[in-house]
Amino acid sequence: MSSLSDDEELLSKLETLDLKTTLNEDIAILDTEEFQLPPVDALPTLESILGEDDQGNTASPANSGSAQHHSADTVSDCGSVDSLGGESAPTHLRHTPLLGVSSQLQSAADRVSAGAPTALAAGAVIAVGTSHGLCLVFETHEAMRYCLGDSRSGQQLGAVSCLDLSPDSTRLIAGYARGHIQLYDVAQGKLVMKVDEAHQRSTAIIHLRFTDVPDVALFSDSGGSVFELRLRRSLGRRSAAARCLFSGSRGEVVTMEPLPTAEHPTHPLQPQMIVAMATMSKVIVVSARPQLRVLFTHPLEAGPIHVPLLDWQFVVIRVGSGVNMVDPVLTFARKSTVYFYQVCCPSEQTKFVPLQWVEFPFVIQNIKWMNSRTLALVDTQEKLHLWDVRGQQQLETLDLSFVKMVYSTSYFKGLATGGNVSKAMAVAGEKACYESCLVSGGQLMLLGTRGLHVLTLRTWLERVEAHVRAGDFAAALRLAWSLYGERSAPMMGLQGSSGRRQAIIKERMLSLVDEWLEYCLRTASPEQSLSQAVPTCVQYLLDLGESEVLFGRVTSLLESEPAGVPLLLDGLLPHISAGRLTAPPPLVMQRLVTHLEQQGRLQTLEECLVRVDIPSLDINQVLPMCWRRGLYDVIVRIHTVGMGDYVSPLLEMLSRLSALLADGAPLMDGQAQLGNKLLVYISSCLAGRGYPSGQIPSERVHEVKLAVLSALTAVHSKNAADTERPYPHLRTLLTFDTREFLNVLSLSFEEDVFCSELGMRHRQRIVDILLTLMVDKEEYSASQVGSLFTFIARQMALPNSTVSVSRDLFDKVVDHLTVPGDTAHHEERQQALAELISTGVLQHYDTERLAQLAEAAKFYRICELLFEGRGEFDRAAGCMLRHGSGRSSVHRFVAERAAAERTAPVAPPRDAASIALCYLQDLLDIDLDRTAALFTSCLSRHLEEAVQRLDSSPKQRYRFLGAILQQSSSMVLPGSVYGQYLTLMCQLEPDRVTQFISEQDTFDDENYLKICRSAGHREGEAHLLERSGDTAAALQTLIDGLSDFERTSVPAARLVSRLSAAIRLCQRSAGRLPDEHRRRGWFTLLERAVAFQQSDLDPDLVKGLVPMVVGSMIGHVPLPEVMRRLLKEPAYSGGQLGQLRPLLADLLRTCEYERVLYDSARRITQADTWHGHVQKRHVQSRGYGAPGRCHVCSRRPDLQAGQMLAFRCGHFCHTACAPPTEAGQERRCALCHGRDAQQPGRGPESTEDSGQRSGDSGGGGSGPAAPAVVRAGPTAITGPSLTDLVLAGR
Repeated sequence: MSSLSDDEELLSKLETLDLKTTLNEDIAILDTEEFQLPPVDALPTLESILGEDDQGNTASPANSGSAQHHSADTVSDCGSVDSLGGESAPTHLRHTPLLGVSSQLQSAADRVSAGAPTALAAGAVIAVGTSHGLCLVFETHEAMRYCLGDSRSGQQLGAVSCLDLSPDSTRLIAGYARGHIQLYDVAQGKLVMKVDEAHQRSTAIIHLRFTDVPDVALFSDSGGSVFELRLRRSLGRRSAAARCLFSGSRGEVVTMEPLPTAEHPTHPLQPQMIVAMATMSKVIVVSARPQLRVLFTHPLEAGPIHVPLLDWQFVVIRVGSGVNMVDPVLTFARKSTVYFYQVCCPSEQTKFVPLQWVEFPFVIQNIKWMNSRTLALVDTQEKLHLWDVRGQQQLETLDLSFVKMVYSTSYFKGLATGGNVSKAMAVAGEKACYESCLVSGGQLMLLGTRGLHVLTLRTWLERVEAHVRAGDFAAALRLAWSLYGERSAPMMGLQGSSGRRQAIIKERMLSLVDEWLEYCLRTASPEQSLSQAVPTCVQYLLDLGESEVLFGRVTSLLESEPAGVPLLLDGLLPHISAGRLTAPPPLVMQRLVTHLEQQGRLQTLEECLVRVDIPSLDINQVLPMCWRRGLYDVIVRIHTVGMGDYVSPLLEMLSRLSALLADGAPLMDGQAQLGNKLLVYISSCLAGRGYPSGQIPSERVHEVKLAVLSALTAVHSKNAADTERPYPHLRTLLTFDTREFLNVLSLSFEEDVFCSELGMRHRQRIVDILLTLMVDKEEYSASQVGSLFTFIARQMALPNSTVSVSRDLFDKVVDHLTVPGDTAHHEERQQALAELISTGVLQHYDTERLAQLAEAAKFYRICELLFEGRGEFDRAAGCMLRHGSGRSSVHRFVAERAAAERTAPVAPPRDAASIALCYLQDLLDIDLDRTAALFTSCLSRHLEEAVQRLDSSPKQRYRFLGAILQQSSSMVLPGSVYGQYLTLMCQLEPDRVTQFISEQDTFDDENYLKICRSAGHREGEAHLLERSGDTAAALQTLIDGLSDFERTSVPAARLVSRLSAAIRLCQRSAGRLPDEHRRRGWFTLLERAVAFQQSDLDPDLVKGLVPMVVGSMIGHVPLPEVMRRLLKEPAYSGGQLGQLRPLLADLLRTCEYERVLYDSARRITQADTWHGHVQKRHVQSRGYGAPGRCHVCSRRPDLQAGQMLAFRCGHFCHTACAPPTEAGQERRCALCHGRDAQQPGRGPESTEDSGQRSGDSGGGGSGPAAPAVVRAGPTAITGPSLTDLVLAGR
């Protein structure tokens, strides 16, 4: 053990050291990735550090207080794989390997045999236990302070299995693998006490924790017991007393954690000493002081390989509006589920309130609170997951494989004490890393096999500054803004109220904007840098509400760069268009207007100007530019909102539109836009709405409506010429778009101003003016006049309408619209007439004359409407077929008429069937399937008549019948339909006949047969004969059909198909035909094939017929007969082997295949027979265990009384208890036979069951359990202890 030379100096330094503050300062200074420090090639060893001179680092342990810091802040190679917001760097966690501690641990292990690190404790100092029983104590600046223990004591104590520092870091308590406990004085580096009798020495210490109660510690051993250890000092002597809090016999405790309350001395739970313990099945919380009692239990469900986990944390919990309380939260987990319980003490009773539970997609092996909001979870893959408990989101994932964490497996298995632990404790120790992971001062410390690592949560300012140093100002602003809006998880370094935190962040964001812009101006290409920076800065400044900064120092800063101001103006555009910036300075708007006009971005300019407040605009600049560029929305807004004038822009725009229409040329897109905006503006004014947005002030709505109406209906315009015609403004709008202008008037007439008595007069006046302007005027087309009268008719049809018009005017309009031979605007004129009819103003008109006029003008939609209204549905259907849009709906029209006729009391003179039959050909041309569905669903009684009407077109009739059969799956059709369809199929698609016949079962086969014979369809005839059972006749039909290829002009391509059908029939009927008939059929097919091969048919078509027939004959005709018949044929009797070689090769291959098949079948049959015999012999010769009782009467066997029957099922019974059997029958088990009789669906007892009962794995047969007679031999033992039976049965 080493010591310091000046203990008082050491104590003074120890009191001033703070691990949290020191490590935070060191980490902030030595971040290698941020400051681009070179990596350390070789770690320093303990000897090299101790051997350096005084001018460098320390030369002896006495000078360790002045040693330099050897740690370097580096980022792990396995960095964050999932961080918040998609940021790659910097992450929430900063990894710092303590290189000084790590190098000294390695040096101690290599040079002085200190052993590998096993346990960790941290406070004002860092203590690391080793596998050789040593405790290495380091200062916070990583210089070694003490080496506690030696190799001799290490051999006696075993490895250090756990460590803990007292709350004031003055004492270190260590537990060992062989059950010993030792207490050290950290200030003096001395062994204070050795505890050997606190528990059973044969178990290892796996957990050891100081409590907030002075001189009281808790520990648990590998036996699963938890003890309270009281360290006493009386009269200069130290002693220890242990008390068992929980015995391992009631459930082995795997982990335990006392509640630390030292930092909250006023909390109601402070007088108690609360301990949380976790077994493999539950969590138990007890209070050890003032008396031992159980406070809480909770079950834990998981497999044996998943360890339970515990941790405590004081958090701020909101219990009401503005009311917060600080209570401890018990966190426990197992497998992938973490539970959170609030521990409170509202009265004298301690309560555990469930807060939440979280299911994670990974298996957890350790949990630690880093602060009151952030939880660190380590999974079984050694990945650290940073979890925001309040925000319920994962902040970051860090791979810890580089740490190579230390596990306590050997202590849980009790290897140092002989392995005397339970299997559950041994299995749980596989993933136990309780002593290698701890949190001290908000820093997560991880003990690896080759060093010590620290993970610290970065403060918000550190993350922001790291982005700035990397030159990523956008990421820095994005991070700061997420914190400002409290959308991100809060970080270290932000304290105070919400307003105070936002003020701090806002100040830093404003400075970031200045720094970014200055940085861009210093770059080699300022314009490119500013193009990325300016829009982002504008956005954040407007989000922060700092428009003064934006238009103040930021604008001044950008004026130094020629491209700066244009970029600023472009950056303002999206915010002005979105309405976020409505009052920019007038000077900025002047620049913006000039900038956009020079670039020709007029639409963007108009969108911005209509959203900016009028005081921000220079009227003298904007208005002339808008009239020049045609930005009419801006003109209207300036006049209406800025000046309150709603008439002047209207009159000026009407004057411009009239000038454009005067020359009669078609309007361009921009010119037509003027008229469209005028119509919308008039509609908005008459409806009381503002244009292009907003509302007219309520006190001026009536005034504006009357003013606009008066301007429109003015007889002459202002400063009119002598040649100006009356009502110029109405003429202009009617000429531009009559229909839309009338729609505007129609909508305006619904307003309240036109519903009063005066308003009704205004309506009539406007109608009279429109009639005066448009009727009998050549300048308006028929469609325009029709639109006018449609408008008037709708106004007349309104309730309480006082609009009146002479009927003679409507008659003139009808005559004008239905001029025969006029093809100009045909569809528009027809639509206008249709609208007049729909309004009902032509009810006085003679419908017959109207129909004649419409038919002469080819207004077939009008004719359809008129005829349908008069009930002349046949004429309506004819009209539907004559115009294109009605052809697709004629089927629906006929179906609706058929449905109406079924419910009508009297049928009309021309019903739906007459319509369908009359226009059948047209219906089929439009849609065949819909026509078939029509006749199968609505007009099924007229189906045969429809088929007869198609006699002149066989193909059309065939298609119609096919569609009928597809639609009639759920109905029965007349037999004539099937017959006609089959007849046509034999003529048009003969290849489908056989398939069609095989699918039909609703028609008589005799009729099918007659049709096939009359049509000469051999395949169909043969199929029907075979289905009727006359296989010989079917085969003969196909054979006779082969001769058709010689006598008639049947297509030669069907030869192979017909021959294949004959071969398949011969194969199918092999079992039904006599042997003589079967051979004669095969040989006839062979003769035909040979004959075809010698005919004049296509050689490529017939060369494979003979091999096909011979190959199919094999297996049905003996091979010698096949060869003899082949050799008798003239084509093969010439002795030329070349012609027979392919056939002989096929025959030999078939013979070899049959021989192999026979040999294989013989071997399999013999093997099955042999195995069956062996199994049966085994069953018959097996032995039976001694019966303990009769399974019928339940009495014990009595050998003196006679025989016992043993059955294959394993049951025994007395001969007298067996059921009686008749002569010649075999005895059956009474139990099994009775059960089979009660369960008819159950067969005899299975072999498996009998094998289980008898203790034999072979199993018996499937029949009833036959008995084997057991007799008492000469060496038999009487009584129930019978051990020897002689099998004398069958």
